[in-house]
Amino acid sequence: MKEVFGAIVTTPEIKKEYGKPLPEWVIIQPANQVLNLKFQKHVDEGEASAISLASEISCDFIILDDIAARKLAQKLGLPIKGTIGVLLTAKQLGVIPFFSPYLKLIQQTNFRLSPQLAQQF
Repeated sequence: MKEVFGAIVTTPEIKKEYGKPLPEWVIIQPANQVLNLKFQKHVDEGEASAISLASEISCDFIILDDIAARKLAQKLGLPIKGTIGVLLTAKQLGVIPFFSPYLKLIQQTNFRLSPQLAQQF
């Protein structure tokens, strides 16, 4: 995804949730812990840290799929993209040749995507 976004900044909490080593071009930066704890009242620790960090730094957008996290980020005025938006951007930029194989892989996970939305894409 480096070809799509250049730099990606994430938090230690997200890195921990990911569970594998991240590529060297992913920047790990801790978020403001006061904000993080405040946001954890509404969303999980990883999402809270991502929203906290995005509200502190200048970012093009934050990648969120969880509806509660998206609502919180919207209230804070943060620009949002979801996984599907990331894939669409990659397709538009020619980084991935086809969208549908990735959509099929996503549908084999616990990712929630309505059949209507999947059909639309």
